Amino acid sequence: MKFFSFDARDKIVWFVIAACSAALLFSLAARFSMRLLWDDAFMFARYADNLLTTGKIAWNANGEPTYGLTSLLYLAIVVPLYVLTRDNPALTMWLASVLCALVFLFLLFKLVTRPARNHPRAKSIVGVLVFFTLANSTNRFFPHIASGMDTMFALAYLTAYLLLVLRNADAPSRANVIATGVWGGLAFWARPDLMVFTVVIPASIFLLDANRAAKRGALTILAITIFIAALELALGAMYFGTPLPLPFFAKALKLYGDSIYARYASQGLAQLEFFAGAYGFLAFIIALPILYDFKRWWRATPASHKGMFAASFLFVIYYAFFALQIMGINGRFYFPTLPILLFLAAQSIVMLAEWLPRETLDGLRAMPARIWFVLSLALVVLVSRVVHVEANWMKTMIENRYVGVFNLREFYPLAWPHLNWYRLDEFAALPDPLTLATTEVGYPSVLASRDTIVDLAGLNTEDFARPPFRADLIFQKYQPDVIYLPHPHYEEMVAAILNDEYFKANYEYKDAKSLNTLMGVAIARTSPQYPALKQIFEKGPTR
Repeated sequence: MKFFSFDARDKIVWFVIAACSAALLFSLAARFSMRLLWDDAFMFARYADNLLTTGKIAWNANGEPTYGLTSLLYLAIVVPLYVLTRDNPALTMWLASVLCALVFLFLLFKLVTRPARNHPRAKSIVGVLVFFTLANSTNRFFPHIASGMDTMFALAYLTAYLLLVLRNADAPSRANVIATGVWGGLAFWARPDLMVFTVVIPASIFLLDANRAAKRGALTILAITIFIAALELALGAMYFGTPLPLPFFAKALKLYGDSIYARYASQGLAQLEFFAGAYGFLAFIIALPILYDFKRWWRATPASHKGMFAASFLFVIYYAFFALQIMGINGRFYFPTLPILLFLAAQSIVMLAEWLPRETLDGLRAMPARIWFVLSLALVVLVSRVVHVEANWMKTMIENRYVGVFNLREFYPLAWPHLNWYRLDEFAALPDPLTLATTEVGYPSVLASRDTIVDLAGLNTEDFARPPFRADLIFQKYQPDVIYLPHPHYEEMVAAILNDEYFKANYEYKDAKSLNTLMGVAIARTSPQYPALKQIFEKGPTR
């Protein structure tokens, strides 16, 4: 049969790529809804709204500039989409992460196919590697595409940086050096942890590359990167009153008490295991030429590639053992290593194609096309397992009428948000603005967009960004009309509020169990809107 002829191998490659692409598109279609948006993503929409209406990067429209976002540059994507969607925060954040994901996938393919530019057969294998890796991990990768968070933006940003580094290695010039250094420095505003890559990679080139010109270029890139980062710190201090994002202080200085650190202590390794379950095989591919001939691998591997390896190792170690991963769902914090893992795996495939004895390669080439087809079919079967899971998810989405839903008020009573924030939609609909206090600020940030929100977790309210947590400050300075008690994992914070004398004397409180919600709620008897608050407060559980 002609299909199984030697020339048919290219058709088989395209068959695998087409099957994987179909799986990816199906997974994206299954997530066309705000159902999978992470509630923290709405913080970006709130900042975008306030920036457009007040001209300030501020958490509250009536407040001062706030350094609550770890990814300030993501606003460059969010703000235009917020305008285009006519102030629809759910659709804005879904489009923002999907758009960034598409850019990332385009850049990723350019990055990963670079090592195989002069190896047509290896290029085919690398193409299959990329599509299979993504399609076989849709249950890990796609939750981030539809999350609305800055994860895909960070991946696209880092992949662009890697391409700049490689372009400068191929064609060093003053323009390339400056562009790489500036992009590397701006990584602090893209996401501060990306600075691990933009510092370690040029430092590795400076230390390991034998070429003097390459060393000078790397040192210049590093100097520009550090200068730009220092400038960002200075601008942050001038504009926001703090050089670092508020989440840095809240999480690094143990604001939340010992209980939450004990509860999440194992998350670093658990999420790494989850990530490695989908992408660990790439590390095996990377290791093959190292195990085959370490000395040859060391000589043949450019310093920039070694820098990628070193940066990824440090990055993983930090998040596995030192970071508090409260929102580390689906291995989120490890994903910046994915483009590097795929790139180094592609490089390893090309090395093996060059190093393996001719008789071994001839033996592989002599394999009947039927065997290649069976192997390819096996890959497709593996992908089909994931598609089956995605099909079940799509069925659930259709049955619950979530598909295509991007209306906050329509979605709120249908799904989990109303089980977190008791009758938030009704409190937010009151005619006069309120002051709300909570640690879980995602949905309130957009559903109560005109209200003042006090972020008790300290991520967006500087008064609570540094320890110790002071319950009395809530009442001395803000006197919120409504308090959603902190998430139950913040045990010390919940206890501090419930035991505060002002709270006991001036607030009416119902616990989470009596409301069938995640968090208890309290209303202020001293609030000008107390009668309206009381009416909502007494309605009882929504389900």
